[in-house]
Amino acid sequence: MPKLTSNPPRQLDHDAYIAGWIAPLETDQIAAWQMLDEEHETLPQSPGDHNVYKLGSINGHNVVIAGLPQPGNCPAATVVAQMRMTFPSLQFGLLVGVGGGVPVNTKQGMIRLGHVVVAKPTRDHSGTIQYDHGKALAGHFERTGALAPPPAVLLNAAQALAVHRAGLDIDPVWENTNRISFARHQLHRFQFPGAENDHLYPPEYLHRQAGVSCEASGCDPEKCIMRPVSVDDEGSFIVVHRGAIGSGELVVKNPSFRDQVAREYDLLSFETEAAGALADFQCLVIRGISNYCDSHKNDMWQGFAAAAAAAYARQLFYHLPIQVKRNNFRHRKLHAPAVYQPTEYLAEVSENTHFVARDEELRRMQNILASTKRRRSVVIQGIGGMGKTQLALAYIRRNQSDHTAVIWFNAKDEMAIHQSALLAAKRILQQHPTLLYLSEALQTGCSGQVFQAMRRWLGEPANSRWLLVYDNYDNPLLERQGTVVDSKAFDLQKYVPETNFGAVIIITRSPLVKMGPIIHLEKLSNIKDGLRILQLGSQRGDLQQDISAIELARMLDGLPLALASAGAYLCQVSMSCAEYIWLYKQSWLSLHKQTPNLPSHDKILYCIWNVSYNQVKKQSPAAAEILQLWSYLDDSDVWYELLQMERQAKALWHQDLAMSRLTFDSHMSILCNIGLVCRNVGMSTSESEGYRVHARLLAHADRCIARTLDITLSRHSSLFGIHYFGDLGNMQGRLENALTMYQMALEGHQTVLGPGHISTLELVTNLGILYKNHGRLKDAEALYRRALEGYEKALGVEHTSTLDAITNLGILYKNKGELEKAEAMLLRALEAKERILGPGHVSTLHTVSNLGILFANQEKLDRAEVLYRRALEGYETTLGSAVITSVPYLTTLENYGILCGKTGRFQDAISSYEKALCGVEAVFGQNNERFVTISRRLQVMGDNLSRGSWRNVLLQKAKRLLGMMKGKSTLHGPDTRHKTAHK
Repeated sequence: MPKLTSNPPRQLDHDAYIAGWIAPLETDQIAAWQMLDEEHETLPQSPGDHNVYKLGSINGHNVVIAGLPQPGNCPAATVVAQMRMTFPSLQFGLLVGVGGGVPVNTKQGMIRLGHVVVAKPTRDHSGTIQYDHGKALAGHFERTGALAPPPAVLLNAAQALAVHRAGLDIDPVWENTNRISFARHQLHRFQFPGAENDHLYPPEYLHRQAGVSCEASGCDPEKCIMRPVSVDDEGSFIVVHRGAIGSGELVVKNPSFRDQVAREYDLLSFETEAAGALADFQCLVIRGISNYCDSHKNDMWQGFAAAAAAAYARQLFYHLPIQVKRNNFRHRKLHAPAVYQPTEYLAEVSENTHFVARDEELRRMQNILASTKRRRSVVIQGIGGMGKTQLALAYIRRNQSDHTAVIWFNAKDEMAIHQSALLAAKRILQQHPTLLYLSEALQTGCSGQVFQAMRRWLGEPANSRWLLVYDNYDNPLLERQGTVVDSKAFDLQKYVPETNFGAVIIITRSPLVKMGPIIHLEKLSNIKDGLRILQLGSQRGDLQQDISAIELARMLDGLPLALASAGAYLCQVSMSCAEYIWLYKQSWLSLHKQTPNLPSHDKILYCIWNVSYNQVKKQSPAAAEILQLWSYLDDSDVWYELLQMERQAKALWHQDLAMSRLTFDSHMSILCNIGLVCRNVGMSTSESEGYRVHARLLAHADRCIARTLDITLSRHSSLFGIHYFGDLGNMQGRLENALTMYQMALEGHQTVLGPGHISTLELVTNLGILYKNHGRLKDAEALYRRALEGYEKALGVEHTSTLDAITNLGILYKNKGELEKAEAMLLRALEAKERILGPGHVSTLHTVSNLGILFANQEKLDRAEVLYRRALEGYETTLGSAVITSVPYLTTLENYGILCGKTGRFQDAISSYEKALCGVEAVFGQNNERFVTISRRLQVMGDNLSRGSWRNVLLQKAKRLLGMMKGKSTLHGPDTRHKTAHK
């Protein structure tokens, strides 16, 4: 029986506890409680901590015991995170419970039921191995990531305990199992069942009937493997094995899989919680063996195995160093998240330091967001140009000390949110490099995993004073009779952490967003506020008495963006307010003739844009032209390296901008100074700062383009700019924009350069690829043939551009079902590329992969497999770590998975699909149809596997992934442009 003190329970403070004990199952928890010498009073915990704790001490060491709501790595990680926040002085942890054993021999003999396995590091691993976490390489699976080793103090204690037990006649671990009162009805199951009930069957002999014992199901006892029984196995001594423990997502019940993985990693036991518990906390894993990871698993041994593991853990506390026992360790307060300065952290926005008015709105925000006892949220709503973003920034600047972290999400679409999360995760890791779960998520390159790691960080109870800002959420998901109204719409709620603490600001133009109290921004009603914005922006003296300034403020009708833009313009030119009004009126009259029904709000912003744009043209034609074409990039960033990537383009303005970073920044500063573009602040990467055009002003750039289109198409330099922005539209997945730009550019190329010019042929090829992607195969074939004939005539039959054109035709014929033509074209291209470029060149590998697709379509699977494997190995060698974002590589992985599935090699198919899924998510996002397709194929593979844990793993993974797709539209993420088409 547990020898608990008879005195009333003491109540200590949170800092008094140094050991955390995780007991995953109810059985494990019962055993753990029985090991305490003394019970303590419970302590208060934050609303975000949902754990239920048992507090007490063993041999003078104060211990926190917690169970799990359900088995698994994720629940373990959550429980550990919450425990560490409530008890900030925890030095180490013990993960104690039952596990599956591998029936192999160790120095202590063969592992049997009732034995204990304790994690111990070796030269090759930390003692606990996440065997199902890794990446699929050509022909094999490579485990990635590493779990933290046990703390040295517990490893030393384990060794001391082993030495101590070796010299004793009575085993203290066995004796401690008797602390449990077996006479109690609910505790009978913790008794030693007897060695005669330890049955081990051969791997190939399956349990006859699920849910009942071997005896009841009719399992043949003659099939049991006969093993010698030692004195220790008869009771009175607990055999302890120290070595590697495997941690995975699901319970292993397949002996063939057990033996295969155990041999590969030299495992002694399997369990399902260590990978979560060890993510960022030093723990020793202790497992009592209750089964052999086979289909004959039953609960007879579960109680005693839990008791044996708990008794061993208890004995460790008798061998801890004196300084731990006396708690002389300096209490380490778990470091709360650092205070992030908005100007260094909010990389997607630029603050206007001359913020004016809106005092009442700021007071309302302060009142709503001031409380720290619950989740607070506020919605800033209004039409474009009202200063919604600047209001949020002003609130942050004034209340910065109230928040430990401020994270800004661009919520224009789901891909933008994931990109914001990726940037924030990198910054958080810089501040907190010990967050292993965040580091590992970033290493995977999967945006979904990064976002989940961010959720975990935001859910830590001590990290309760963060502020999240979701900007540009203008497309909320609305459904009418089950049909999505806007294909770009999405539900923001799934990207907001499910905690009852923290603060959230949502910025939107939509009046339909109802995620908190709404602060609606109207025009500035006080003329003095408008004059103040003009004065600050123009850096001129007092304008309150300037009649022309007053007239200008009235004309701009209280629109903060228009007033700020006009002020920025006046700051850069020697012009009076009266002269500016004249320019503004001229622009207004011109616009009114073209679009008389345009709302006055839009007319004001367009006229401001046009006046500023004309000034930019005088100072920098290059900057004006990129500004003019920026509208086709939506409001995406432009930065120096982006233009430098395409320096071969012959647009004169482009060459000027890409000449050097200094030149680029000089041109862009003109746009910044005049108020049309803002610099992305706070970027500390290897690339230069990016620039972002104001989204609301950008909406009026289309009219500028329309007015100057004829002039643009007649200039040689501008043709390459249009072609280039078509490439960017294609790269970013905006195919309609890309198609428009390509068609515009082709018309100009043919007129200015001629139909046979190399640049014209490149454009013909890109347009053909777009037509193919749109399903317009006849149009695509005509363009491909035209490009091929042009390249042969201009460059010769063995030039790389000619060979790419041949490959494109081969792929197109394959898509049309003309397989003989396709094979002839692809073999012709492959032979020439191997001879001219070499077998490992990326272009050669593209053709190898496409030829593999063709052979697979012809059911020539052996030939297809050889080509797929060659392509995969070649891509990995040539591209290195960048291979996971290569679209041709991901396509080949997917196709290789299909082939493996056809030939019944389901686990090979699984490996390919999982790696392809990770890459597709990184490149396209989860809303892409390829992500959905691969997820469904994973589910099919799970259905095809006959039995075993792999089937369950895949079914759960695939169903989870497919569940994420419900209600989502299919969007296109960024793509990589290639002159050769694929798939």
